Amino acid sequence: MSISQSDFERAEDYIAGRLSAGEKAQFERELTSNGELSREVTRLKAMQSGLRRMNYRDEIAARHAELLLRGDIKPTHTEMGKVVPFGSTRPMWQYLAIAASVLLILGFGWFFMQDRFMAPSPADIAARYMEPDLRLDPTTRDGEPLLTAPGPDQVSRLQAIARDTSAIRAGFTLLQKNEPAQAIALLQPARNCPLPDWQANARYLLALGYLQTGQVDLAKAELGTLRKTTYFGNQAEQLLHELSASQP
Repeated sequence: MSISQSDFERAEDYIAGRLSAGEKAQFERELTSNGELSREVTRLKAMQSGLRRMNYRDEIAARHAELLLRGDIKPTHTEMGKVVPFGSTRPMWQYLAIAASVLLILGFGWFFMQDRFMAPSPADIAARYMEPDLRLDPTTRDGEPLLTAPGPDQVSRLQAIARDTSAIRAGFTLLQKNEPAQAIALLQPARNCPLPDWQANARYLLALGYLQTGQVDLAKAELGTLRKTTYFGNQAEQLLHELSASQP
């Protein structure tokens, strides 16, 4: 499992103290449940501490050299009798620090290049299509009554529409909360709603739920049905095209 670029940026802001009090509290709650994010914060803190120590030692070395030049302190003599000012030779820790910095820069470069050029996951694609135009008024459509012809089944049809309306709205909310398993269970029966546009809403949201769980083939099946209808046909076509382009 890896963290997203937005999580990485929030971790940087957290370490640098740029988060508001509310954002900081929310982020710290996430750290208790997201092990990968917590480990990344620990790594960033260690890096920050190391850089501070490096800067401090460099400042001390520069100050020591300045005092030597001014004659305020006596120079250190080697066994050969040569004057070797403090800091004029590079200790091993500095070489190690430079090597670590190079590796760190390469690592950051790889992270951002990977984030930029890696194909989006099915869940990432679903997130961009998570705001469908839900038309779920159980009494009217385009100003006209949904059910005008009297019949013995009218009451049961209205009850089914009301039930499916609640299921679709609840499924949509669950998907927004990234709880696709529960959403899928609610949306599957709603595909059999008496109203075609209700069916389309259920199928479209169901496809997004399948993408959130990585079930791409099931999502494509729902989208393949939708692309032939006037309801969410354009969105289904775009989603199918993007899924095909993102898969090898």
